[in-house]
Amino acid sequence: MAAHLRRSDTCRNGYSPTLLHDRIYTLIAIKAECDHFLDFAIVFERKPNSHNVRRQETVKDQKIERLEAKIENKNDVMAELLEEHIKLKKGLGEP
Repeated sequence: MAAHLRRSDTCRNGYSPTLLHDRIYTLIAIKAECDHFLDFAIVFERKPNSHNVRRQETVKDQKIERLEAKIENKNDVMAELLEEHIKLKKGLGEP
């Protein structure tokens, strides 16, 4: 009789039905929690509107202009440095 009770308390894989039941509900709760957090990500995602898009484009255009001016300034400095280097080489008699 006791052997029969032991066999009925465990499934084929050695786990008790209550343990399997608890694990299944734990997995269901974890999945529900993950889905819940994914829904929150969608809620807080920034939606573009016309004013926001225009502002972002303006900021992007200003950044491009600023970087182009910076490159132009660096090109001017490099040209002056090379010019002075060539003058120095000619003054020393190097070809």
